[in-house]
Amino acid sequence: MSAPDGYDPTPDLEAQRPTAGARIALVIMTAVAVFELGSFLQCQMLVYTDLAWVKAWFFSKLALAVLALYAVVRASRLRDGTLALWSGVALAITLESGAWLVYSLMHTLFTCFTPLVVLASIVTIFAIVPLREACARAAEARERLASHDIDDAF
Repeated sequence: MSAPDGYDPTPDLEAQRPTAGARIALVIMTAVAVFELGSFLQCQMLVYTDLAWVKAWFFSKLALAVLALYAVVRASRLRDGTLALWSGVALAITLESGAWLVYSLMHTLFTCFTPLVVLASIVTIFAIVPLREACARAAEARERLASHDIDDAF
Protein backbone atom coordinates (compact mmCIF):
# COMPACT_ATOMS: atom_id res chain seq x y z
CA MET A 1 0.00 0.00 0.00
CA SER A 2 1.43 3.37 -0.98
CA ALA A 3 0.16 6.89 -1.32
CA PRO A 4 0.01 8.56 -4.77
CA ASP A 5 3.17 10.57 -4.01
CA GLY A 6 5.24 7.40 -3.50
CA TYR A 7 5.05 7.49 0.29
CA ASP A 8 4.89 4.03 1.87
CA PRO A 9 2.81 4.24 5.09
CA THR A 10 3.56 0.67 6.22
CA PRO A 11 6.40 1.58 8.64
CA ASP A 12 4.31 4.37 10.16
CA LEU A 13 1.32 2.09 10.54
CA GLU A 14 3.54 -0.50 12.22
CA ALA A 15 4.96 2.19 14.53
CA GLN A 16 1.50 2.59 16.04
CA ARG A 17 1.60 -0.91 17.51
CA PRO A 18 2.83 -1.32 21.11
CA THR A 19 6.30 -2.81 21.54
CA ALA A 20 6.93 -5.83 23.76
CA GLY A 21 7.97 -3.62 26.70
CA ALA A 22 4.86 -1.49 26.24
CA ARG A 23 2.69 -4.61 26.23
CA ILE A 24 4.22 -5.74 29.51
CA ALA A 25 3.48 -2.32 31.01
CA LEU A 26 -0.11 -2.55 29.73
CA VAL A 27 -0.55 -5.97 31.34
CA ILE A 28 0.70 -4.66 34.69
CA MET A 29 -1.54 -1.59 34.36
CA THR A 30 -4.53 -3.84 33.69
CA ALA A 31 -3.61 -5.93 36.73
CA VAL A 32 -3.61 -2.78 38.89
CA ALA A 33 -7.09 -1.85 37.68
CA VAL A 34 -8.45 -5.37 38.21
CA PHE A 35 -6.83 -5.72 41.64
CA GLU A 36 -8.27 -2.36 42.71
CA LEU A 37 -11.71 -3.49 41.55
CA GLY A 38 -11.20 -6.75 43.45
CA SER A 39 -10.19 -4.78 46.53
CA PHE A 40 -13.40 -2.75 46.27
CA LEU A 41 -15.53 -5.89 45.96
CA GLN A 42 -13.70 -7.61 48.80
CA CYS A 43 -14.16 -4.61 51.07
CA GLN A 44 -17.84 -4.43 50.21
CA MET A 45 -18.30 -8.10 51.09
CA LEU A 46 -16.14 -8.25 54.23
CA VAL A 47 -16.69 -4.94 55.95
CA TYR A 48 -19.97 -3.79 57.39
CA THR A 49 -19.88 -0.28 58.74
CA ASP A 50 -22.15 2.66 59.31
CA LEU A 51 -19.30 5.13 59.05
CA ALA A 52 -19.95 7.35 56.05
CA TRP A 53 -16.28 8.15 55.48
CA VAL A 54 -15.37 4.46 55.26
CA LYS A 55 -18.17 3.87 52.74
CA ALA A 56 -16.90 6.87 50.77
CA TRP A 57 -13.42 5.34 50.89
CA PHE A 58 -14.80 2.12 49.40
CA PHE A 59 -16.41 3.99 46.56
CA SER A 60 -13.21 5.92 45.93
CA LYS A 61 -11.70 2.47 45.27
CA LEU A 62 -14.38 1.86 42.66
CA ALA A 63 -13.85 5.27 41.07
CA LEU A 64 -10.09 4.74 40.90
CA ALA A 65 -10.55 1.26 39.39
CA VAL A 66 -12.84 2.61 36.66
CA LEU A 67 -10.46 5.51 35.99
CA ALA A 68 -7.55 3.06 35.81
CA LEU A 69 -9.42 0.91 33.27
CA TYR A 70 -10.11 4.02 31.19
CA ALA A 71 -6.41 4.95 31.33
CA VAL A 72 -5.42 1.43 30.25
CA VAL A 73 -7.72 1.59 27.23
CA ARG A 74 -6.27 4.98 26.25
CA ALA A 75 -2.73 3.71 26.82
CA SER A 76 -3.33 0.64 24.67
CA ARG A 77 -4.06 3.01 21.79
CA LEU A 78 -0.79 4.89 22.48
CA ARG A 79 -2.52 8.27 22.77
CA ASP A 80 -0.99 11.51 24.00
CA GLY A 81 -1.69 12.52 27.58
CA THR A 82 -2.33 8.96 28.63
CA LEU A 83 0.85 8.60 30.61
CA ALA A 84 0.19 11.72 32.63
CA LEU A 85 -3.28 10.38 33.41
CA TRP A 86 -1.88 6.97 34.33
CA SER A 87 0.86 8.46 36.51
CA GLY A 88 -1.76 10.38 38.48
CA VAL A 89 -4.04 7.35 38.77
CA ALA A 90 -1.18 5.05 39.81
CA LEU A 91 -0.02 7.53 42.42
CA ALA A 92 -3.56 7.95 43.78
CA ILE A 93 -4.09 4.17 43.87
CA THR A 94 -0.75 3.65 45.62
CA LEU A 95 -1.55 6.22 48.30
CA GLU A 96 -5.17 5.11 48.74
CA SER A 97 -4.35 1.40 48.90
CA GLY A 98 -1.37 1.99 51.17
CA ALA A 99 -3.56 3.95 53.54
CA TRP A 100 -6.25 1.25 53.39
CA LEU A 101 -3.64 -1.43 54.12
CA VAL A 102 -2.49 0.44 57.24
CA TYR A 103 -6.08 1.15 58.35
CA SER A 104 -7.26 -2.41 57.80
CA LEU A 105 -4.30 -3.94 59.62
CA MET A 106 -4.84 -1.55 62.54
CA HIS A 107 -8.41 -2.84 62.76
CA THR A 108 -7.47 -6.54 62.44
CA LEU A 109 -8.77 -6.91 58.92
CA PHE A 110 -6.61 -8.19 56.10
CA THR A 111 -7.69 -7.96 52.50
CA CYS A 112 -5.58 -9.99 50.09
CA PHE A 113 -5.96 -7.65 47.12
CA THR A 114 -4.61 -4.54 48.83
CA PRO A 115 -0.92 -5.56 49.03
CA LEU A 116 -1.10 -6.67 45.39
CA VAL A 117 -2.53 -3.32 44.37
CA VAL A 118 0.16 -1.40 46.22
CA LEU A 119 2.98 -3.50 44.77
CA ALA A 120 1.65 -3.50 41.20
CA SER A 121 0.91 0.23 41.18
CA ILE A 122 4.44 1.02 42.37
CA VAL A 123 5.83 -1.23 39.62
CA THR A 124 3.76 0.49 36.92
CA ILE A 125 5.07 3.91 37.88
CA PHE A 126 8.47 2.65 36.71
CA ALA A 127 7.24 0.26 34.00
CA ILE A 128 5.73 3.00 31.85
CA VAL A 129 9.14 3.98 30.43
CA PRO A 130 8.81 1.64 27.39
CA LEU A 131 5.21 2.76 27.01
CA ARG A 132 6.34 6.41 26.94
CA GLU A 133 8.76 5.59 24.12
CA ALA A 134 6.05 3.74 22.19
CA CYS A 135 3.64 6.68 22.59
CA ALA A 136 6.26 9.13 21.29
CA ARG A 137 7.01 6.88 18.32
CA ALA A 138 3.29 6.51 17.54
CA ALA A 139 2.72 10.27 17.77
CA GLU A 140 5.53 10.90 15.27
CA ALA A 141 4.08 8.25 12.95
CA ARG A 142 0.62 9.84 13.18
CA GLU A 143 2.10 13.21 12.21
CA ARG A 144 3.80 11.71 9.17
CA LEU A 145 0.59 9.93 8.16
CA ALA A 146 -1.44 13.12 8.60
CA SER A 147 1.03 15.07 6.45
CA HIS A 148 0.21 12.66 3.61
CA ASP A 149 -3.56 12.89 4.27
CA ILE A 150 -3.77 9.36 5.61
CA ASP A 151 -6.21 9.18 8.49
CA ASP A 152 -5.46 6.70 11.23
CA ALA A 153 -8.76 5.33 12.42
CA PHE A 154 -7.17 3.75 15.46
